[in-house]
Amino acid sequence: MKSGRAFVQSKKFKLGILILFLVFAFTIITLEILMRRCPLKEIDWPSCYDLRAKYAQQEFLPDPLPPMPLQELINNHIIIVPREEIAGSNGIACTKYGYIANDLPYSASKFVATHEAIHLQGEVNETITNIKAGLRQPMGLIQTTIYSLFYSFRSQSVSEYPCVFGKLWQNFRTYFLNLPYEQPITLDTMESPS
Repeated sequence: MKSGRAFVQSKKFKLGILILFLVFAFTIITLEILMRRCPLKEIDWPSCYDLRAKYAQQEFLPDPLPPMPLQELINNHIIIVPREEIAGSNGIACTKYGYIANDLPYSASKFVATHEAIHLQGEVNETITNIKAGLRQPMGLIQTTIYSLFYSFRSQSVSEYPCVFGKLWQNFRTYFLNLPYEQPITLDTMESPS
């Protein structure tokens, strides 16, 4: 039997690493192409003013909110609303209040509430917000990720799956890699030759 060092130096090991690298590179390139080629659906984001008028208490709150503990923000400034009210997203933060979808599983709702409360504390970077919320609610991060995957494929035909993968890759880039949101390449965005 070969020792570990001899195996690492063997041609089989090196070939295996090369194949893994090529599969990984091919997957990333494919996802980048799908992300840029599929049309984005226009999201009709709700007005924070309308959400506040409909769901929040109408007392005067200073702008911006004074610093307060995260749990106090979650208890007093996170509101559960129908998913349709927040454009199908898991949650949205609006200056003084955060709104989360009412159909999230238990751990996912705790994670999303924490995520939106961290935004209310002033953190705008999605990756940092996810890390902070994930450290507080690790099972919620996992449940939110899995739920979002299944939710994305729900009511989609198989022919739309490539675009769903592209959209999921776009979200992963934005929420976990802190990469900018890319617009898809369409006839409108392509430059015409002069």
